[in-house]
Amino acid sequence: MKKPVIDHIWSKIYDQDALGKSAAQTKLEEVKALHLRIHEAYGSEVADNVLGQGLIEHALARCIEIQDGKPGLDYDDLQIYATFATTAMNHSQGIINKELSELGL
Repeated sequence: MKKPVIDHIWSKIYDQDALGKSAAQTKLEEVKALHLRIHEAYGSEVADNVLGQGLIEHALARCIEIQDGKPGLDYDDLQIYATFATTAMNHSQGIINKELSELGL
């Protein structure tokens, strides 16, 4: 990918503060834009398959909820969701690099 989603900003998602929330919001928007770009080129099935059936977006949204102080969720939950999103996004970036490089993402 020309501009990987996982970069120095991504690592801030693990923080339970305003910077973490800002990073999660920024990356959520990037993932949504990436999904839209793949959807426009190849359709929804390919976009969903490449980007984890929406689970990356869901995990990032959950990180934002935790960073907002949602009751019942804590730092450990943030770490779980952030780690899932990181692992899934790394996998997605690999697929994009190997199979969708013609999109110039």
